[in-house]
Amino acid sequence: MKVLYMHAKNLEIHLGKGKSPKRIREFGRRIERKQGMKLEHITDKNRVTTSNNALLAFVCAEKGDEKLTLGPVAKSILDARVLVAAEDIVIGSFGHLSTSPADPRVSKTLIETLIGIVAQEYEKTKTYPFGWDKGVKIEIPCHPMNMSFKSFEPN
Repeated sequence: MKVLYMHAKNLEIHLGKGKSPKRIREFGRRIERKQGMKLEHITDKNRVTTSNNALLAFVCAEKGDEKLTLGPVAKSILDARVLVAAEDIVIGSFGHLSTSPADPRVSKTLIETLIGIVAQEYEKTKTYPFGWDKGVKIEIPCHPMNMSFKSFEPN
């Protein structure tokens, strides 16, 4: 599993920005056919994820990660939030971090499980719907821990 951490100020993640509800549904059906799975429906409530001070964790599950123990990944995310003094944690899928991503269904299950573990420990944990293309507006402050990358391997 790969995780790209960013300390984010004024974070906005938009799904389907500029598209009408009809175009979003059409786009969603194309993604569903491509990925072979049903996507969460996009609504006004889940279309935009925002934070003024977050640890953004882009996560990519890789082939073989179904054997991965997620506790150390969750601990790393929680520790990184403390390190950068972020108020929120935003975790979401980002399959572009690997040349061998897991099957989308496996990836979704792993990432949702990871989000659940982190959210049990830290209630200000947010996410955005899995599988959708996204637009990201982010301000990253300049400090030594503003971005980092970690790779976790199954034992």
